[in-house]
Amino acid sequence: MKLNKAAMTVVIAALAVLIGISAYKILHSGDEPEKKYVSVVVEESGDSRWTAFLQGLNQAARDNHVILNVVSTGTFASMEDEAAVLAREMEYGVDGIIVEPICDDTEGILGDVLSGTQSVLVCTDVSGEKMQDNVSADGYRTGQMIADQIRSTEKITEDTEIGILSGNQELPTVRSCLEGLLESLAVEEQQIRWDISESGLSATANLLDLSMEAKPVDILISLDNKATEKAVDYLTAHSGVRCSLYGEGRSEKCIYNVDAGVIRALAVPDEYMMGYESLERLSRKMTYFSTEQQAENIEVRMVTQENLHDQDTVWIAYPAVY
Repeated sequence: MKLNKAAMTVVIAALAVLIGISAYKILHSGDEPEKKYVSVVVEESGDSRWTAFLQGLNQAARDNHVILNVVSTGTFASMEDEAAVLAREMEYGVDGIIVEPICDDTEGILGDVLSGTQSVLVCTDVSGEKMQDNVSADGYRTGQMIADQIRSTEKITEDTEIGILSGNQELPTVRSCLEGLLESLAVEEQQIRWDISESGLSATANLLDLSMEAKPVDILISLDNKATEKAVDYLTAHSGVRCSLYGEGRSEKCIYNVDAGVIRALAVPDEYMMGYESLERLSRKMTYFSTEQQAENIEVRMVTQENLHDQDTVWIAYPAVY
């Protein structure tokens, strides 16, 4: 059967389109961006406190054509243990690494193990000679914000008694947070009944229960996510205790307990943006082989029951909604 003229025209046009598409793909086959491989090493990477951070990382990975590997980790016993994990990832031939240091790198272990590999640090401001790029909240400013919130909400007198869960004081940002808190809170030294660091909150030490029983306080302040969750556990298990809790954190558990009224106010860092910006910056370093070292502070918002569902707060507290 012979094709009529109109049908033949359609067939020829279709063939021309197919040939054009094939030719374009052949000519531009090299235009596809080269994939980069990035490992992410943070302590207890499966914890819900990293949810927003990982969402930001994954979005930046899609935008920058990066293959992302979030290393499965537990609690690191020392910087040497963390360095061993980093060294193993580098042996796999990754193009870049994003790291949460577990303590201040005064001996330069982190700088040594990361030398020759593009890297960005998060959640810290590591001191020492071998500085790295870092994206983090301003610890001192966070402490000031918590103190300001307490002073604007509570009626503090010379009889007000305060307990502090000061978190991991091996980290410069957490030390700075405590410094900013104390300077802005401006209470008498004797009003701070006790100060419990991260090690004192372990299951074996259980110093929070002992301290609250021996020296109950009117205001309880926690300076990192772990400490805030421990404080929440204590207050929910001891419903008769009358104590106002203010803290720092961003896990689902912490956000929920702001809504539930257990936490009076919570300093919530924009960890979605921390994840996004850290990978965005690393991608630029891997592409252009930049040796410039920079630090960037992410936004921190004081979240209360009253503003929890405001649009600006929701963007930080529930970034997956957008």
